[in-house]
Amino acid sequence: MSSQNIINNIKNQYPELSEQLDELDNTYNLMLRKINHEFGNAVTLVYSSLQIIESSHPEVKDFKYWDSTKTDVRHMVNMVSEITSFNHRKVIKEDNVDIDALLHSILSSFSISPIYSHIKYTFNNTAHNSVISGDSVKLRQAFINLIKNASEAIVPTQNGRINISMSSQNNLITIVINDNGCGITDEQLKEIFLPLVSYKKNGSGLGLPICKRIIDAHNGSLSVSSIPGTGTSMSVTLRMQKSDQEA
Repeated sequence: MSSQNIINNIKNQYPELSEQLDELDNTYNLMLRKINHEFGNAVTLVYSSLQIIESSHPEVKDFKYWDSTKTDVRHMVNMVSEITSFNHRKVIKEDNVDIDALLHSILSSFSISPIYSHIKYTFNNTAHNSVISGDSVKLRQAFINLIKNASEAIVPTQNGRINISMSSQNNLITIVINDNGCGITDEQLKEIFLPLVSYKKNGSGLGLPICKRIIDAHNGSLSVSSIPGTGTSMSVTLRMQKSDQEA
């Protein structure tokens, strides 16, 4: 159960605590936004300074640790961006989103990317309806992250396969992303949704937590199962929009 669901259960059981819990949550989020804003400004200025130094003094590129320094600072800039996304995971703009069209669009980009040319992407949809009420921008972010994670689990020397299937039952859509990558151990599975926990080189540890928060904000669910050395399966369940006949 997600932390938000736990808080909601407490509110339901103890209505008198609802206002205090909301106040604590707002204070916590405000503090995070302030810290992230100040840190983000500082690290962006540092990265800009490095670019100016390199432009004015090209010889600095010959310095042994120059590239690694720029890479580290760029990583911090990306981290700030991802933390911002993490802090705004609850804010969604609801609209009609066709998940079938969304996934086709994302897969088209991955399929033509030279970075993932060693991977074959397939998509099979048997859902009778794929339209939900949700935030298309944040859902796109979540699915890009999930497919990117699956792609990065497959080494370039491997004949990679990622199969995405979508099905429906009652008023739920289930999207399953299967890969034949390196897999995840049982111990790692216990922590993959914890912020800042990563088992990838240069990973921020925020990709999957952001995905989960986005799916949770849509009242959906995200689960992962894996076999080390065989592959991983990520399953997303979302509530579809009722058709005019069902409404």
